[in-house]
Amino acid sequence: MRQINKALLMLPSFVAGGAERVLVIIANSLAERNIETTIVVYDTDSEFYKLADNIKLVRLNMPEVKRGGYKKYYRMPYNVKKVRSVVREADPDVVISFSYITNVMALLACKKIGKKVVISERTDPVRYNRLQRLFMSLLYKKADGFVYQTNAIKRRYSDKYGIKNSVVIYNPVTSDQIGERSKKEKIVLSVGRLIPEKNQELLIRAFATSEKLNEYSLHIYGDGPLKVQLQELIKNLNVENRVKLCGVELDPIKRHNEATVFALTSYVEGFPNVLIEAMANGIVCVASDIESGVVREIIQDGENGYLFRNRDVEDLRNKLEKAVACSAENKRIEVNAVKVIDVMNVDHIVNKWIDYIQK
Repeated sequence: MRQINKALLMLPSFVAGGAERVLVIIANSLAERNIETTIVVYDTDSEFYKLADNIKLVRLNMPEVKRGGYKKYYRMPYNVKKVRSVVREADPDVVISFSYITNVMALLACKKIGKKVVISERTDPVRYNRLQRLFMSLLYKKADGFVYQTNAIKRRYSDKYGIKNSVVIYNPVTSDQIGERSKKEKIVLSVGRLIPEKNQELLIRAFATSEKLNEYSLHIYGDGPLKVQLQELIKNLNVENRVKLCGVELDPIKRHNEATVFALTSYVEGFPNVLIEAMANGIVCVASDIESGVVREIIQDGENGYLFRNRDVEDLRNKLEKAVACSAENKRIEVNAVKVIDVMNVDHIVNKWIDYIQK
């Protein structure tokens, strides 16, 4: 086993997001174990999550890297040299990279100078276009290690991209994400970027058309390009007094765990971190049974939450109504949901990461 004394972690940006949060948790845990830790971000976004004081943060001015379009590819040779220079200076024992474009850049920059690179994909590969899949097929098999978030996602990547040395490590839950839950309010809670994949439109429609939810409010936390469109939908459905777009907030689930129900309506997910947080806070969860099987790996329908048929507004409405009922079944689900902490506590997950990168 190879001892790791210095680690460098890369991601596109430092905005609010599941991948960003997990990488910061891992980085902070490495630093606590006296591993010299550097984080490299490709953009100059504000620091949404708090880093340990002894972590070095390097910001590269490459805003085009995380944007859509082809500009990032035109500038790639220049940007790869820039990344390689930073890696040479830091001289880490291992480079850990999250997300597609960061993985591509890390492999191009680091393999030429003999650095160990462990990459992790944070979403379902069906989201990627033909050019992205080409880069993945050429480069991903060159990684020294590959970390998947679920077995369902591993099955989608391994055979298609020739990845051999890989492992499944779930995302961690920390005590900072869990709050005391002394009461319940008539609130349906949802958290996620306002983008098509998160499918908040389906949630708003299901909520608005349910008579059994008339006394409830729907609070959606997050921001994104669909904000105006969703506001118009809320207005057209005449539920402005019951549905709120609450914007971005740190730890919204912990702060608002008085909600009776948490809803995840995404039709594509890599690993739904917000679902794990809601379960850890003892909230009854209703989640879409995504085609990849990712959510099914976490929720057993009727045991620790409810699954609804992906993109099915009627089934979602029925499951929301079931979740707000005052029943022995829902009390049992709340108890079972919290057990997710046993599997995904931060020490257990970080130890898995350290064991894997030291191989």
